[in-house]
Amino acid sequence: MAFVNDAGFELAALIEDRTWVRDALTAPEVISLQAFRDLFAEATLRPGDDAGVSQVALLFTDLQGSTALYERVGDAAAYNIVREHFALLAAIVRDHDGAVVKTIGDAVMASFSDPAQAVRAALAMQARRSARLDRESATSSSKWASTPAPAWS
Repeated sequence: MAFVNDAGFELAALIEDRTWVRDALTAPEVISLQAFRDLFAEATLRPGDDAGVSQVALLFTDLQGSTALYERVGDAAAYNIVREHFALLAAIVRDHDGAVVKTIGDAVMASFSDPAQAVRAALAMQARRSARLDRESATSSSKWASTPAPAWS
């Protein structure tokens, strides 16, 4: 291969191997990495900086009956139940390569770069909920036996 400069002025050419691009993280992948969100929770883009996200799957959960739960068991006990709920959902989100973006009240917002993983996470959440209800109905000595477990959707 020969390069000929017929332009009449000096030109520069850059030849590079771009195979590394397939290993690079994209914006949707980065924002869906829980480790990234944990490490850079306070970081924001500088004014004028842009980050494009073409596809991201968002999963929203809601703890049904939480207002009644607070009224029934009191603020401290209900708060602990909701915190356990968040910990369970965060673990499921992480297990499915997602990231918890934020919690609002009793709701969780999570992002996934792969929509199929978001669906798998939602199904895992429902399965854990069903398993908990089965365990609680099988034993009356459950920690929350006198407090029906709130549902999430």
